[in-house]
Amino acid sequence: MSDNIPTFENSGQDLNSSSKIPTFLKVLCILSLVNIVFSIFPAITGVFQNPVDAQSALDDQIAQMEQIFSSIDEMPANFLNEMTTFLDAKKDNLRIENSGLILIFLLEAYGVWLMYKLKRKGYWLYVISQFGMVALNYFIYPSSNIFTTATIAMLLFSSILFISLYGMNLKHMND
Repeated sequence: MSDNIPTFENSGQDLNSSSKIPTFLKVLCILSLVNIVFSIFPAITGVFQNPVDAQSALDDQIAQMEQIFSSIDEMPANFLNEMTTFLDAKKDNLRIENSGLILIFLLEAYGVWLMYKLKRKGYWLYVISQFGMVALNYFIYPSSNIFTTATIAMLLFSSILFISLYGMNLKHMND
C-alpha cells in the first residue's frame, strides 16, 4: 500500500531543469539579451529606413554638433573635424553597418541562448560575435580618429569583460 504513495523528494530538480543553471550565468545571459534587444531594433529600422531620411537625420545631427561645439571656446580645433569625419563615415556606411549589426546580434543571441542551455559552443559563438562587432567598427570608421578609438576601446572593454565573465562559467557547460 505504501508503494502507491508518491514522493516528491527530487521533484524540484526534475521538473525545473533551469535550477542547475548558475545564477551568475542567468544574470549574464539576461544582461546580454537586454543589450541585444535594445541594439537590434534600431539596426533593423535602420536597414528598412529610407536612405534619404537616414542621411538627412545624420546631416541634422552633424549640424547640431557643429553648433554646440562652436559655442564652446576651450574645445580643441580638430575635435569638430574628427567628429564630422566620424559621422560622415557612419553616413556613408549606414546600410552596411546596420546589416552587419543585425547578423552579429543574431549570432550573439544564439550564442547566449546556447550558453543558457549550458552548451559550450555558445561561448565560442559569443566570442566570434564580439570580435565581429569590433571588426565591423574598425573597418567602417576612419582609423586615425579619436571617436573611432573611443568606440573601439569601449567595445573592447565590454567585450573582454563579458567574455571573461562567461569564461568563468565554462566549467558549468558541456560540449
